[in-house]
Amino acid sequence: MATVTIGTETDGSVVCPAAYNGVVGIKPTVGLVSRTGIIPIAATQDTAGPITRTVSDAAYLLTAMVSQNVEDEKSMEQPAEKVNYVDYLKKDGLAGKRIGVIRNPFSMHDDLGAIFEQSVMAMKAQGAIIIDNVEFGDQDGIGNAEGVVLNYEFKHYLNAYLSAAPAAVKSRTLADLIEYNIENAGQEMPYFKQEVFISSQEKGPLSDTEYLEAVRASNLAMQMLIDTLMDEHELDLIVMPSRNPANSQDVINGDHSSGGGTSSYAAVSGYPSITVPMGYIHELPVSLSFVGRAYSEVMLIEAAFAFEQATKARHKPKFTEYVYQ
Repeated sequence: MATVTIGTETDGSVVCPAAYNGVVGIKPTVGLVSRTGIIPIAATQDTAGPITRTVSDAAYLLTAMVSQNVEDEKSMEQPAEKVNYVDYLKKDGLAGKRIGVIRNPFSMHDDLGAIFEQSVMAMKAQGAIIIDNVEFGDQDGIGNAEGVVLNYEFKHYLNAYLSAAPAAVKSRTLADLIEYNIENAGQEMPYFKQEVFISSQEKGPLSDTEYLEAVRASNLAMQMLIDTLMDEHELDLIVMPSRNPANSQDVINGDHSSGGGTSSYAAVSGYPSITVPMGYIHELPVSLSFVGRAYSEVMLIEAAFAFEQATKARHKPKFTEYVYQ
């Protein structure tokens, strides 16, 4: 219903809604888009990214979004040469690319595998060199370490954000927000609690050994997993299903998980990814994701555009006369 939108992602908040809604989402390399002004969760993973109907629209929007700001140190590390991503909307963008295929990255819906197989065959027909059934190495502990990093960084960066807010903002720290929510629990927490706020508040400074070890076990470990896999098979990109169809929402009993997804690979590493529609299951969209190394957005856009143009998988949403019981 919107031509272009912008999401902010720490782990999935660009690519997941894009996949669930059958549109395109780009999660850029952390630092390609300045985070200045965005309410922070974790500097290691936070970024803004385009959510659009098409790869073309996403390329135009990303080109406009790329920015540096001295207030965001990570953005000062990006390549000096600016890119017009629109120049890489190539129908032959898959030709010659070595693409590693991850077949079963999570517990998939029964129909998802067949749709993904058709998509892989479409890439092959467009000249991609398919390296099939590749697997990431040992991922034990990365998810838990990510949680530790997010808790530490949320407290640190939110406190910094609030301390610089206009004087009219009464809550100046995470502790202030927690106290406000307790005092106004009936209005602020009618269904959910503030466990994340509390667990983050309990953490110390970013100089803590626990934090430094968690960064090594999450961000750096995920980069090594991706780099090792790509080096071993001489890959340009990795492709995998994005996630299962959208799950039902339930504010009383909690959402019913649809079985996981693949956002964490790019999110935790800080590397870029793009999710593109590949089909439908009972009119619910499903998508695939391309993942690459840092600042490989050009290659991702080339591949995604070529796939999109070859398959034309996205269609306008349909109103159904009833919902399945």
